[in-house]
Amino acid sequence: KATADSLRADADRLRTERDKAQQRHELAEAEGVKLAASLAAAQSETMKAQAALAGLTAKAEAAEQAHQEQRKQAAAEAHRAAERMTKAQAERDDATKAATEARERAAGLAGQLQAMQEQNAALLAAIKPQGEPKPKKTPPAKA
Repeated sequence: KATADSLRADADRLRTERDKAQQRHELAEAEGVKLAASLAAAQSETMKAQAALAGLTAKAEAAEQAHQEQRKQAAAEAHRAAERMTKAQAERDDATKAATEARERAAGLAGQLQAMQEQNAALLAAIKPQGEPKPKKTPPAKA
């Protein structure tokens, strides 16, 4: 009878251990389900973040390309402006040179004109008889 009681006690103890193991297994399965749900949510958030990152990356690349294009256009416009400025300076220099030459020529012609006027006055004085009276100015006739 002691052996039977001992076997019953062992059987009860084993059943209790089995029940406890079953409970631990059920708790572990429940925890596994929770962890799987958390993992799925984390994966979903990760996928959303990756999609958002891809969108932002594409926008950043597009903005960079637009910025590079604007820099190229600005550089080209600056180059054209520099060329226009150089051309305008050359035209200004040419105009200044032409004006200087014209002033010099005008000064020379003014000197020649003065000399000719003095020569004409001397010639007129030489050919005019000394005793001849100067013509009087007559007032215009009244109507």
